[in-house]
Order: sequence, then structure tokens, then C-alpha cells
Amino acid sequence: ILYNTAVERVMEDSGRAVGVRLENGEVISADYVISDAYGYDTFKKLIDDRHLTDRLRSMYSKPIDRMMMALHVSFGVKMDLSDRPNAFSLFLDEPIEIAGDNCSIVNVINYSYDKKLSPEGKTSLKVMYDTYFSYWEELSKDQKKYEEEKEKIANRTIEAIERFIPGIRAAVEVTDVATPLTTKKFTSNARGYGSKEEFRLRDTLKGFLNKPMTLKTLKNFFVIGHSIGGTNLYGCAAMGRNAVKKICKKEKKDFYSS
Repeated sequence: ILYNTAVERVMEDSGRAVGVRLENGEVISADYVISDAYGYDTFKKLIDDRHLTDRLRSMYSKPIDRMMMALHVSFGVKMDLSDRPNAFSLFLDEPIEIAGDNCSIVNVINYSYDKKLSPEGKTSLKVMYDTYFSYWEELSKDQKKYEEEKEKIANRTIEAIERFIPGIRAAVEVTDVATPLTTKKFTSNARGYGSKEEFRLRDTLKGFLNKPMTLKTLKNFFVIGHSIGGTNLYGCAAMGRNAVKKICKKEKKDFYSS
């Protein structure tokens, strides 16, 4: 495992993936390459365009702007909310403005079911909103405005929750707002498909089967992860597992799992 190390290109020879080239110029040879990077980055940056099918080329021709659940607002509160559901939706009489959108429903994730996520008598909460990548990209040009907008969103969110859980605003001890740019900064994952309409039903069904994606013109190369059809964490993990299983079969080795 190499931390703080970015892959610049998948190396290939005679139609086969043979390793990766890092941003620092170092080349790491490999018999197989499995990309768990975001689909857009994998297909538009790491491999040659000639390997893409017309459908993949169309899907990734332009990153989406409207992103689902991409704005995360988290709170650490000095309240025991274990009597509340693990997830609940708050329907507001008066909508609140979140990143330029009017929001009338606040969906709250309550992590009190896991005692490791907060000290005794306290609770971790998170609210996720849909948002536009371009909104935050433009706002980030002025760091002061960017930070002010995050603070406003945190305040409006906790005020909305206060309508249903009196006293929670005063109980907030920790606040964190993660935007799509935060995700890009820490994980290099930014955007997905060029059009939501191009994500077909069969792609979703394929994700339920948890099969890694392969390309006809680039052998020994697998693509896994949420952005190409993995369903939740366990589905993405199964995609990686099945990629290794395919490699074992090709190498005529037994595949074992616990």
C-alpha cells in the first residue's frame, strides 16, 4: 500500500495491462490491474480512449453536475438519541436554503446504534443533501465565501432539526461540512456519468451481481466500485472479491474464502 501516491496511467503492452505509472514517474509492473478509482477518472484519465465502447464514451463524455447525497453535514451532539430511529426524515413546514436549493425534507442518519462512534451519552448525526458540483467549484474561488456557505448550511440544518428535537442546537459539540470538493480533495472522486438517463436498468442489475467490468481490447484489466455498478459497500467488496476469483481461474489456482 502506497499512501499519498497517485496513479497517472495504466501501462499496457500488446493489448494487456502490465502495471501502472505513478505521478512521480515511477512504474510498477503487474500481471493484472484492478481499478477502484471513480469510473470517470478510470476511463478518461488512466486508460487510452480507444479501449472505450461507444456507450462508455458517451456515458463519460461529460461529468454530471447534479450530484446525489454529495453534501454531508455532520454533528457530534451531547445528547443520547438511542431512542430515535437509525434514520428518519423531517418534513419542514418552511423550506431552508441549502447551496442555492430550497430543501423541505431533512434526512437524518442517527449513529447511536454504534457505541464506538461517539462517547457515552453523546451521538453522531449526519445529514446528506443533493448538490451541484459547479456551485462549490465556483464558490471555492473565494475561500472566505466557501467557508461562510458551509457555516450557513450547518446552522440551517441544525435549526431545522431543532424544530423536532428541542435543545439539540445547544448540545452541538462538533460540526463538519463536507462538500463535493472535500470528497475530491481526500479521495480523488468527483463526478460520475455525463447523463443520468444513460445509466440503464441492466447496469443496475449487473451491479447486483457484483461482477467486475472488463474491456475487450485491454486484457488483465478490471474496473470495480460504486460508480460502475457496485451496490453499497458489500457489493463493491464483492466486486473486488470476484475480480480476484476471475484471476485465480485464469491462473488455474484454487480460490479460497473464509
